[in-house]
Amino acid sequence: MSLPLPPELIREIIYFTLSSAPPRSSTPENLGCSTKPSWFTLNALSLTSRTYRALVLEAWFCTLYVESPEDLEFVRCCWPEVGGKWTRHLHCIQIGSSLSLWDLSGFLHLSSIRMDWISPILMRSFYSRFGKKDMPFFNFSSSVEHLDLRGLLWRTPEVLQNIPHTPGLEHLMTLKMKLDMVWCGLCGGSYTGRFKDMPIRVVYEGGYGLPVSFNLLNF
Repeated sequence: MSLPLPPELIREIIYFTLSSAPPRSSTPENLGCSTKPSWFTLNALSLTSRTYRALVLEAWFCTLYVESPEDLEFVRCCWPEVGGKWTRHLHCIQIGSSLSLWDLSGFLHLSSIRMDWISPILMRSFYSRFGKKDMPFFNFSSSVEHLDLRGLLWRTPEVLQNIPHTPGLEHLMTLKMKLDMVWCGLCGGSYTGRFKDMPIRVVYEGGYGLPVSFNLLNF
């Protein structure tokens, strides 16, 4: 009779399967598209036993993709371990016609957030109500180290200067923004960036290469 595999090895197999499986979306970097693979990648294993299912859910919810604060509360209600133990990476989608404020209380191990702004009209409504300096998160229970903002319309220095002063974002190590337009410090507006040879990405280290107003940010 063969002995069962230890849980530690099963956990490694599950995480390897998730990391090597292709994302369910063909364009995972686009707004509103998840980087996670299909649930069917792990569904069969999750039905094997209670022990295996618990390990599968732990790995699956390490990255949480949600499209509304209501979905976030529903997931936490069904699986209380999501906030207290499992979730390290949160992918939020601002979608629909209502304002979305994300209550992150109870997420004790959250290290990264990706926020996709789908609706420009919704973003204008949010900033007209709460001000152009605010982030749509509150009640942080952990210190987030990586922030990924996509579709952001208000890319002024005031928005960025407020990020390190937001409770929960004080120790941010990485700020990533995927924008169609860039801020011009000379004219005080946003314009489409033009490059002689279009790069895949532009990386600034230590503030070098940024406009003066951005260079003075204290991250």
